[in-house]
Amino acid sequence: MFQVNHLVGFGAGASGRDPTVVYASTAAQNGSLTSPHTFSGQGIGTASADRVVIVSIYAKGSGVPVDSITIGGASAAKLVEITYNEGNATIWALKVAAGTTADIALTWTGTLDRVFIGVHAMTGTGGSASAHDTATHSATTSLTTTIDVPSGGAVVAVCGGNNTGGITFTAGITEEWEQIATASAGGASDDDLSMESGRTISATVPSAHECLAVVSF
Repeated sequence: MFQVNHLVGFGAGASGRDPTVVYASTAAQNGSLTSPHTFSGQGIGTASADRVVIVSIYAKGSGVPVDSITIGGASAAKLVEITYNEGNATIWALKVAAGTTADIALTWTGTLDRVFIGVHAMTGTGGSASAHDTATHSATTSLTTTIDVPSGGAVVAVCGGNNTGGITFTAGITEEWEQIATASAGGASDDDLSMESGRTISATVPSAHECLAVVSF
């Protein structure tokens, strides 16, 4: 049983944009969690007038989705989401010009027992947080999806599963963070890419409840 989703046209495209994406930080929380939960003082990269902070999340708990997040008290936009069995993966973005750290607060309805986040800082889009394309995949085996990338574009991905075997991104993107705390999650990005229709992004998680979410800019 698997599910693949692919959605083009999230936003205005990449004309005149030259995104640079830099990994900033990661964090994990394991155990019975109460909404809202705050990751305090999270690194968000170097301050810049056009910086967009991207937060990738894998949450585990009976398929409960993360409903909203704030970065430094301001609401971020959800760009992509996938839920499969007990896992939920989302990617969020918000223009945040000032500061090098921020509190990142998550809210949800229901029960979560594991949450993992990864943070990237993106510049070169004029402060636009809109996506060029999004893609997802959920399965009980290896994860693969395809995504369209504009000329000079960037991709960001998050993957998770209910196991302690770790995450491995195997194609189309460079792995940058991994967290293991009863479950596993990891994230990746690349930028300065050539235009490509259907770029393959693949990852492995050796267990069930696997979710992969990808966004291009």
